[in-house]
Amino acid sequence: MIVRPARQEDIPAIVEIVERCGLGVDGLDYSKWTGVVLVAVRQNEIIGFVSALAGAPYAVITEIGVLPEHQKSRACAKLLESMELILRSLGVPAWAGYVGSKREDVQDMIDRWGGRREGDGRMYVRNLA
Repeated sequence: MIVRPARQEDIPAIVEIVERCGLGVDGLDYSKWTGVVLVAVRQNEIIGFVSALAGAPYAVITEIGVLPEHQKSRACAKLLESMELILRSLGVPAWAGYVGSKREDVQDMIDRWGGRREGDGRMYVRNLA
């Protein structure tokens, strides 16, 4: 498996991951991304992705998803590892992200990774268009 920056032609595969993992918010267009987006590729198939908006005092991991049939692999950890390497190179001191209550596998992985849970907050999405 390799992790590399996403390209425009990767968008359909990323959209499929969003849909199959139940990550999407109804009514939003997932065919356009900004920020840093990485994909995990195994045997010429995109099996996962991570996206982040880099800044200070922290970056925001906006999405991370791995196809269900590959979630037992190290793809999620490799994606986070690669994103952290890029964020460090940009001088970003920390990252934050929301993990839904039903995504216990991702919560457990981030706990093991050394992330800490802050409060009982929820993520809100407000359409501006």
